[in-house]
Amino acid sequence: MVVGAALLVGGESRRMGRDKSQLLLGGTTFQARLAEMLSDFPERLLSVGRRTLSVPGFLTVPDLLPDRGPLGALHALLTVCRSEALILVPCDAPLFSRELARFLAQAITEEWEAVVPVTRDGRQHPACGVYRKDVLPKLQAQLRAGNGRMRDFPASLRTCWLPLADTPFPDRCLTNVNTPQAYDALLAEEQPSSFF
Repeated sequence: MVVGAALLVGGESRRMGRDKSQLLLGGTTFQARLAEMLSDFPERLLSVGRRTLSVPGFLTVPDLLPDRGPLGALHALLTVCRSEALILVPCDAPLFSRELARFLAQAITEEWEAVVPVTRDGRQHPACGVYRKDVLPKLQAQLRAGNGRMRDFPASLRTCWLPLADTPFPDRCLTNVNTPQAYDALLAEEQPSSFF
């Protein structure tokens, strides 16, 4: 199955108070580090919401339905993508690795409509999942029903809930940096040479 990649940078960063995609780690912005990490995928999309942004090598995809959050972003991405499936990577997950992206992409098959990683504490991460293009009608139905919650969408699909405990990948690959406190903690605890 041909899997493309989508980098989500369209959030409003309300809790952070500034653009999360432009935060620095190891001298590189979150956006640049994740864009490089996704550079091997044959199709690369940049979900920008209502913002005006671009990244070399990525097709810019604005939301078609405003103010629907990550589910609205996925709606626009699946509408325009040429790939059979897309892996999502949010810009506030700077420790997401190239190897994890490849691993999740390889897990999507004809059997599954989605693959969602699950950390060792049992938390599901649908914003870091892989979704087949042909689930778009189910996504549209959920949005028409007035439910814009990303976390509810995989439950309506044949989803492979993939425990990271069964893989070599640490949970920190899915760490979200949503607040100034989380960013300070990341800077204090992580060194670029220690990345998985």
